[in-house]
Amino acid sequence: MRRGGDAVGIAEAGVRVRVGPPGARRQDRPRRLEQRDHDVVVRRAGNVNRRRRFVTRASFAGRGNPLHPPKARIAPVARPLRYALAAVVALGAVVGLLLFVQSRDRSTFGGDSGGPPPGRLLPDQGNEHRRPPPAFRFVTDPPASGPHLPVPVRREGSLTRDELLHALETGDVVFVYGSRALEPALRAVQEDVAGPFDPAVAAAGQAVILDYRPHTAGVVALAWRRLLRVRGPDDPQLHAFADAWLGKGASR
Repeated sequence: MRRGGDAVGIAEAGVRVRVGPPGARRQDRPRRLEQRDHDVVVRRAGNVNRRRRFVTRASFAGRGNPLHPPKARIAPVARPLRYALAAVVALGAVVGLLLFVQSRDRSTFGGDSGGPPPGRLLPDQGNEHRRPPPAFRFVTDPPASGPHLPVPVRREGSLTRDELLHALETGDVVFVYGSRALEPALRAVQEDVAGPFDPAVAAAGQAVILDYRPHTAGVVALAWRRLLRVRGPDDPQLHAFADAWLGKGASR
């Protein structure tokens, strides 16, 4: 029922009738449909974005690229490599020992002072391994070269002439002294230059040997064809003599 151009809603038998201006519902329908379509588009766009993010992470992991790559591990050293390293270390130790022995053969006195090493050069009387002929005479006593039997030095003390000459021929340095009171100071020089006496070191020509001979004045230092006389062990030339001529025997 309409009155005055307005729609009047009548409820009969449980039927609800909306009353309004003519064409009101029809005009609102496009606007509601447009809003609904917009909401659907927004929701679908959100779902698509979430799906894309999910697919991207899943596909990244599926291609063998873990999302959290494991930390790099250091591979253990192979056994042959360990053996090679041990061999290199052992070789280095041997080379170091050889360099040390060679350094003992160098004269440090002459290089530091710029002058010749201490000690007087004596005539060469040979190094034949035989007893001296009956008419043979040594130019000095104790001698610094000449024929002798090759007798190695096994101990310190009073050396025989054969022991003395064989030690000098090999490269050892010998301190001859006549007073027991000089022994402590002489051993200090000995240990500083070459260390305590050792028969194996003496056989290699790298030892300083003490030779006690009563009635010897001061100290007589001997090397092969070299001789130095000093008043006592405190003379710096004694240390320099041993440094200069240690390891320099007849064949060096």
